[in-house]
Amino acid sequence: MDLRPGQEVDRYTVVDKIGSGGMAEVYRVRHNTLGTDYALKVLSLNIPAIRERLIQEGRVQAQLQHPHIVAVTDVLDVQGSPGLLMQLVKGPSLEEWLRDNRPSLDEALRIFAGILEALKEAHRLEIVHRDLKPGNVMLSPQSGVLEPKVTDFGLAKLLAEETSPTQTRTGLPMGTPAYMSPEQITDAKSVDLRTDIFALGCILYELTCGQLAFIGANTLEVWSAVTGGDYAPPRTLVPDLPEPVVRAIHGCLQQQREQRIPSCEALEAVLQSEGLNPSDAPTLAPPTRSTRPNRPTLTPRQHSEVQSKASLTFAPLDPAEPSMPPDEPAFTPTHDPPPRSSARWWLLLGVAGVVLLGLSLALTGSGLLAWWVARSRSEVEETSSQITDLAPATPDEPTATELLQPSETPSTGEPAPPSPDAPPAAAEVPAVEEPTPKAPPTGLVMVQGDASTVVLIDARETRHPPGRLPPGTYDIEASFSSGATIRQPDRVRVRAGVTTTVKCVELLETCN
Repeated sequence: MDLRPGQEVDRYTVVDKIGSGGMAEVYRVRHNTLGTDYALKVLSLNIPAIRERLIQEGRVQAQLQHPHIVAVTDVLDVQGSPGLLMQLVKGPSLEEWLRDNRPSLDEALRIFAGILEALKEAHRLEIVHRDLKPGNVMLSPQSGVLEPKVTDFGLAKLLAEETSPTQTRTGLPMGTPAYMSPEQITDAKSVDLRTDIFALGCILYELTCGQLAFIGANTLEVWSAVTGGDYAPPRTLVPDLPEPVVRAIHGCLQQQREQRIPSCEALEAVLQSEGLNPSDAPTLAPPTRSTRPNRPTLTPRQHSEVQSKASLTFAPLDPAEPSMPPDEPAFTPTHDPPPRSSARWWLLLGVAGVVLLGLSLALTGSGLLAWWVARSRSEVEETSSQITDLAPATPDEPTATELLQPSETPSTGEPAPPSPDAPPAAAEVPAVEEPTPKAPPTGLVMVQGDASTVVLIDARETRHPPGRLPPGTYDIEASFSSGATIRQPDRVRVRAGVTTTVKCVELLETCN
């Protein structure tokens, strides 16, 4: 949907367009009577699922009345689609500002304190943002300083609402990879308030260390870094970073949410510990390059490039999303995580020890088996010798040795045994059936939707039609009747014995 300057929408007149995204566009509008300016967020795609998401965003954000949260005041009908009327923030987003600016520690902590206050209010109403990131924080110039205002609660989930067990949910974006918690990646239904605590840790890291906490060339690499806790310790980038800030970052970025700082109030207490006063804080020294080769430092301008590669991903959300358990374990601040290389050496040593132990047990078992076989043969030979040495019985009775020999007189109806002088017959060797070679494991890929042609491309750039494919991760290339052709990297994961269904939508020009 494209609104023109001067066009009237309800009681408002469009002034200009101030922003756009994948699913919505934002316009500056002016009240026809009062002359006050507002922001109007309207859908660029009139799809029922996206329309419902926008309305849900408005409902959630309208409940939040706080100086550091962008207020939603009304929902307007814009050519048959809903539009959210919001407070107009005359400033850039935090993501845009960080591209060209490196804040002092004072600025970083003051901006972060405003974001933390906004999340305290949301969590008080049991609302989880679930997509907290610098791009969803607007900076409003007020009295010579930039005041943060959190917006875009489109992924928010009211933990207190009652959801019918029979109600289903459509696929919704889970979040932005570089700021998602490990549980949000691996199990979306387990998301609670501590997911936002993890995102707060990512933002605090970025504000004070000058780069993203979790870096990767694509979404999978970023997720691997997040789930593995692979981030450069803050003091390798900023050696004089105050201890409370370091403890707060590590406390927020704990992989296990039970070990994470449990609430915004607890995070605030950690930052205020040891007498840290943001107004007296020194300006941060320029960042130093990490000694870990796989964790490079980034300039502010590189943030957007990395973030564009780690793009928004889609996955279904489970209706049962439990809130935070009532009894929270005490948070114990941690220090810089140990290098991952030492853990890998211990892992290799452990594997080698297990292999050596297995070989030792196998050799011991073989020796015992050989001793038992030899002992059994010795006993049999000794018994046979004793029987042979027995005294002969009466002529009418056969000797023990004769009893052990086969009778020369064949039984009635049975074939006669071979003569003692005859050469022994060759032993019959049972036929051994050749094992039937097993087919390599495959997974089935099925494609639905609007695409005219779909090709799956493996790591060697070999192109495969949909169907049975070896396990692995494939790029997907789809062509539509409109002439558009897209290629999405690492989109399809094939697992042995599993059917994977991919749906391509021409209107969205994407396959999910």
